[in-house]
Amino acid sequence: VTWQPEVQLTTAQGAYRVSMDASGPDVYLTWMDYRSDTTWDVYYRKSLNYGATWQQEVKVVAGTNSFGAERPDIAVNDSSVHLFYMAAEDTASSCIIEGTTLPLCSGAFYKRSLDGGATWGAPTRLDPGTTFAGRPIATIVPPSTIVITWEGLDGTVPVDKLEPYTLSSTDNGTTWNTIQQMRNLPDNAGHPNITSNGTNVHLAWHDLRSPAATEIYYRESLDAGVTWQPEELVSNTSAASWVPTLGTTTNYVHALFGDGGSGFPYYSRRLLTKTTSIDGISTSMG
Repeated sequence: VTWQPEVQLTTAQGAYRVSMDASGPDVYLTWMDYRSDTTWDVYYRKSLNYGATWQQEVKVVAGTNSFGAERPDIAVNDSSVHLFYMAAEDTASSCIIEGTTLPLCSGAFYKRSLDGGATWGAPTRLDPGTTFAGRPIATIVPPSTIVITWEGLDGTVPVDKLEPYTLSSTDNGTTWNTIQQMRNLPDNAGHPNITSNGTNVHLAWHDLRSPAATEIYYRESLDAGVTWQPEELVSNTSAASWVPTLGTTTNYVHALFGDGGSGFPYYSRRLLTKTTSIDGISTSMG
């Protein structure tokens, strides 16, 4: 209904790709930052009082090359803070992503703090490390499960294609289970997004399988990412549908995505306890 005055949260220009999560009164913020004027670094900042005041900015990941550390995502479970990002820290070869050549091929990396962000462990690469992985996003399933998704090249010969992947940890990020590829079709699929409610995990991505238009597809896990239900078509527009974002309320899972024809955001939802097909047709919010 009303909003307090806006607050500038970074002290230098070049902040981009912001992610935020909260646990009680503690609010955790991360972003990629170009203040070094040479590469992207990942910064972090915390509030102990619901965002009223903020602690000092901290550089959590320093970019080690021209690619840097990019697109961070943060997920909080009590005092455990989980940070995911893409970087080319240990990969020197280039790769081609949807027709664009990256001089350095990135992977999906993870860092963890067990003391509310005061100290951080060493980075861990979560993808296989043989080709591109990027745009990592995670969700927490209490008490101690983390499920992460990213887009990655699948190594198909002769042409790599992007696929959505998932990976879970049941011990708060100490060890990780087997990577799962969420579909396997000839055309690209990317920009996966993930959320959860209880032990149900919800995953969506945009998918180029249809010659008519890019569409949004969805899969649900009822057991915290161990197994996944059959995919469902979410979007129903005449133009391309891109970059889904998911959220849940008490009774529904909600999907918001871009439309390449109108330029408006579109929205669809379905019941969390699914007894029929998707209950709504995409509706313009423009």
